[in-house]
This record gives sequence, structure tokens and C-alpha cells, in this order.
Amino acid sequence: AYDMMLRLIRDNPMQALGFLRSNKDSFSDKKCRDISEKMIGKLEMYGKEYLSRQTLESEYVCFDKPSDSNGFTMLNIDKTEAAISYIAERVDDLYKVRLMKMLWYADALSFKNTGKAMTGLVYRHNEMGALPVGHRYLMNLSRVNVVEEFSGSYDTKLHILPEKNMDYRKLSSEDRKVLDKVIVKFKSFNTKEIVEYMHKETAYKKTKQGEIIPFALAAEIRAW
Repeated sequence: AYDMMLRLIRDNPMQALGFLRSNKDSFSDKKCRDISEKMIGKLEMYGKEYLSRQTLESEYVCFDKPSDSNGFTMLNIDKTEAAISYIAERVDDLYKVRLMKMLWYADALSFKNTGKAMTGLVYRHNEMGALPVGHRYLMNLSRVNVVEEFSGSYDTKLHILPEKNMDYRKLSSEDRKVLDKVIVKFKSFNTKEIVEYMHKETAYKKTKQGEIIPFALAAEIRAW
């Protein structure tokens, strides 16, 4: 029964404690309390990931088939988390805006090389460049290590750090080659420089604020 409850936490943490209550007669009071404490700890660990994934996936309900919008790749959250940590391990002072652009370049370069994007993220034209659909929820994933930093003007900056014990097997050798090329190109760029660089891309110049950036245009990234 305990193993079943742990599986339920992974699959649907919102129902896990209710399952324990309905089966509490199967355990002594002490055992029930012990299990409850363990489950609450598991719920806190799995719950954030579950809810963040569900919310991010809900942003992609209109992109439920391979298309030019997602680079003919369905959203792959595990690979996206791994790609973010991979970049963060190799780029000092990585903040959200620069990360978003580097993800777009990784997906664009992957699409240019293979006809398929890496992560399945969909990008919109934004004032600061390409921005993934659901970017706020992307930053809330439990396997994305984000630290909020506050400036004197009360603005908040999101500093992205590597995730400990990340499973990089989610990334193929081709994925890593693409990420390495993007990292070498942009690791010394600051936010302003990478935004200005992207503003000169055909994909940005041929789309308008709020529009989805098609990968047919993303594939036209400038040669490095």
C-alpha cells in the first residue's frame, strides 16, 4: 500500500493524502504518522514539479501536434530542463533573458541541421527577442535552479544555476554539439548584446510583437 501511495504522489500528488486517509486502518497510529510525514515530504518534492509541469503543458494545448511552430518536435520538459542546466554549467552569470535567447538559438540551429527543434518550445516575438510560450512556468520547474536577486530599485532578476545531479542522458550527442556551439558563441555576450544580435535575425525582422516565430524563419539564422 505504501508503494502504491508513492506512485500516486508521482502521478497525482493532489490525491495522495486522501488515499492515505482512506486506508489508514491498514496501519497502526504510529505507522500512519510516520507514513504521513514521509508522504508530505514527498508531496512537497514532487508536488511543485507536478503542478509546474501541468501548468506549462496547459500552455501548449494549442501546439499538440508537430508543426512549424514547435519545430516539428513535441514539448519535451525533461530535455528542456537538461538543456537549461547544461547551459548554466558553462555560462557564468546566466540570467533569464539571455537564457531564453540561447534556448531559441539552440532550437533554431537544431532545426537548421536536422529539420527538428531540440526542446519543442514555441517562441513568440517579444520586445527583448524570442520568448518561449509559458516562460514564467518554465522558470518554476523544480529541476530548473533559479535564484531571485533583488536590485536597489526593487527589480527582480532571475539567476539560473546548474541543477545538481541532472541526468544529461536526456541530451543526445547531437543536442550537446548544438548547445556547445551556442554556448561558445554567446557565453561572453551580456543581455543587451544578445538581444541586439537577435533583433537582426530574419526570424525577428519578419514577425511582429506577440506573433509565433515559425521555424521556417528560425532556420535562416546567420552563419557563425
